[in-house]
Amino acid sequence: MAKRIIIFSTKGGVGKTLIAANLAVSLAQAQKRVCVIDLDTQVVGDMAHMLSLSPQKCIADLMSFIKTQPQLTKKQDFIIKSKFKNVDFLAGVLKPQQSGYLYAEELPKIFDLLDKDYDYIVVDVGKSFSEVFLAALNQANLILLVVTPDVLSIYQTKWALDTLQFLHFPLSMIKLVLNRAESVSSISWQEIRVNLPVDIIEKIPSEGKLVNQAVNLGVPVVIDSERSKITKAFSDLADIVITGKGIFTERRDIDQIKMKEAVREKSGQFWQSQNLMQSVLEPDINEDKDEIVILKRRIHSKLIENLNIKKIDLNIFSDQKKAKDLRERAEAIVSNLLVEEAGSFIPSQDVRRKLIKEILDEALGLGALEDLLV
Repeated sequence: MAKRIIIFSTKGGVGKTLIAANLAVSLAQAQKRVCVIDLDTQVVGDMAHMLSLSPQKCIADLMSFIKTQPQLTKKQDFIIKSKFKNVDFLAGVLKPQQSGYLYAEELPKIFDLLDKDYDYIVVDVGKSFSEVFLAALNQANLILLVVTPDVLSIYQTKWALDTLQFLHFPLSMIKLVLNRAESVSSISWQEIRVNLPVDIIEKIPSEGKLVNQAVNLGVPVVIDSERSKITKAFSDLADIVITGKGIFTERRDIDQIKMKEAVREKSGQFWQSQNLMQSVLEPDINEDKDEIVILKRRIHSKLIENLNIKKIDLNIFSDQKKAKDLRERAEAIVSNLLVEEAGSFIPSQDVRRKLIKEILDEALGLGALEDLLV
């Protein structure tokens, strides 16, 4: 199964395409099979240029073929083999006007088609939040957020991290790549680390002349300037990815970890859709053996520690603003604890949202915590 690396930044011009292309080639130089996917639907063609490619087909075409002619669809007809050994390429669209034919709900099928053929899938998702953007993030084992050492980039990165946490992506699966590190008049990486709550896993030096030369030639800088500091940095980044020490988060779908909602929805529609409806004549499931209940209990206990709930003045719940702030803090903590305690990332945003909401309702409603707080 391929590891899926999603690379993005909410600020343009920080070098995410440069980093995606050169990381992919550096992984390939380490004898890893890599597929590069360009899902940037606003700035179309930059990745292809950087890899000296001229695609004639794209994911939008592939999705159409899968829908209309599934038996005749061959993924090889849409994937381009680059001139760099072990690096293949798949364009999202060939022009911005095709972006309407990229369907977020079909994107997981594309990743699944590629899984067995590659060691890594490296994806440039652009800089704008959208349904396709979010669908790609939901397929990630690792999210690399590119930041440059300037105030605006740091501000945008903090906003992106806040947004990702709001969407229930745990901070543990997000890492920073600092591009143009230690450039003139830049903010130090130590200051950046203090201001952002995730680790910087690599610092890419500022070598503008070499980068511009490589871009103009249409080749990755790691090929054009093999002995440069920037090439060494990309090689180091590839080594970090390959060793994978604590940076990848496993993905498991909801049915694979047998997660069941602990509180029945009034309508019962969710239970029915998940084939978890139970006859009223059947005995209740033993809670001690129900994996989701056990998981929730562990998260509840950790939440008490993280929020120091035992010392919280219960009058806080009568203050709407304070209660809202507490819930937002708790929501971010639970998003991170969910991966930590479950040992995997749940790719369905709806399921993450439902589960986290239940945990928060139980916790901050004090229903599940009352016994522990006595």
